[in-house]
Amino acid sequence: SVPKKPGKRRGEMNATERRFRDEHLAALMNRHSMTFVAYEPVTFRLPGGVLYTPDFLVRYENGDLLAFEVKGSWKARNARDSKTRLRVAAGAFPFITFYSATPKRGGGWDIIRIGG
Repeated sequence: SVPKKPGKRRGEMNATERRFRDEHLAALMNRHSMTFVAYEPVTFRLPGGVLYTPDFLVRYENGDLLAFEVKGSWKARNARDSKTRLRVAAGAFPFITFYSATPKRGGGWDIIRIGG
């Protein structure tokens, strides 16, 4: 039998997540006072016991919290589950602003606010 390809380990960014950090989050850091930026720092327990871990959590000096879910494309196999969890998390935790982020062709990012 063919060995199963190992999946991404928790705490290890994939290439798209590294690009988002280096491009988008770095630009935000240069324009805004952030007190916290971390990769997969928390896991939320959603209704029904479902777990959701956003890719990035950001806290601004004024206390605003932002969570980003980064995908290379929303057409990927696991994207439907991720999108559902992202929407449920946005409803369950209204004090955090949730965003989806996908790379644009030619550069930049499509950043979409989820909920609220």
